[in-house]
Amino acid sequence: MHKFKLSKKRAVIILIIFFSISTLLAIAERSPLHLEKNCPCIHFRADVTSFINGVTQSTSPGPYVYRIFIPFLVAGLQSLFPFLSLIDLDLFLKIFFLFIGQITFYIYLRNFYSSFISLSGVFFLDILLSFTFSSIIGPSIGENADLFNLAIFVLSLNAIYKNSYSSLLIFLFIGTFNRETTLFLLPILFLNDYFMKKSIYRSILASVVTAIPYFGIRLLIQSPDPSWLTFNGITKNIPLLNHETTINALIANIHTIAVLGPVVLLSVLNFSKHPQFLRVASFITPLFIVLHYIFGSIIETRLWIPLFTLLIPLSLNSLIILLDLEPGSSAEITKTS
Repeated sequence: MHKFKLSKKRAVIILIIFFSISTLLAIAERSPLHLEKNCPCIHFRADVTSFINGVTQSTSPGPYVYRIFIPFLVAGLQSLFPFLSLIDLDLFLKIFFLFIGQITFYIYLRNFYSSFISLSGVFFLDILLSFTFSSIIGPSIGENADLFNLAIFVLSLNAIYKNSYSSLLIFLFIGTFNRETTLFLLPILFLNDYFMKKSIYRSILASVVTAIPYFGIRLLIQSPDPSWLTFNGITKNIPLLNHETTINALIANIHTIAVLGPVVLLSVLNFSKHPQFLRVASFITPLFIVLHYIFGSIIETRLWIPLFTLLIPLSLNSLIILLDLEPGSSAEITKTS
């Protein structure tokens, strides 16, 4: 009974910490709003409205117009709570999704590490997330899609690890209405099932469940610029392809190295000593990076958020080894306590 009370107390404290961090990050993102009062050229509220209308009215170009989950969620919430502005809804959603992202990541890390190490991993994630918010100045509804995508990735990884196949299918289906990056989860499922000697039909069904919303949205929505993929950012991602954008490309790569460099390095160190599932999940990292260099805009560091869920767990294990710690050792009581 005493252990139950202690565990319950610890859970409450952790939730309070997560909620506090979620609130602080969301408020920090909101702070540039005061610029509107001093600079008439800045219109955060108008930009948010334009973004929502562009997706819900199918006037935005692809691929943004196909990422419908958050815009329609916000539009639905405003119809239920008309006294809340879109900017207010953005704040509440950011707090909520940040809170959920931290909780799910903590639960996922607990599959491999002690409570203290897992909590440290969440703080590691929070630091990286705080920098990714710098990609867009001021509040942005679109950033909620990235935070929801974070939760989908973590929930899906946990479902694959726990062999909760039905839950995985639900996460893949819902998550694809939000962002197409759920497609990167399919190779992880395939590789894990291969090593665990499970039927390939699991991967086939998961692919079908993901393909339905992916292709369905693109076939149903008629956009004035129906691009499924764009190459607009490639010259801004790779230096020397265009002399006019080389400086910007170099800056973008510096940002990318600063964000991903440490976690990639730590992930590679002692790679053979990492838990097998974490190693398997990390195999998509090169593919993820290459495709985003081709189709994305790497200066938007928020695009790397899904990689944080793959690389931070590996980094934690490297730090445990480097610092001569063991999961559940004197650094914390035990993994199961």
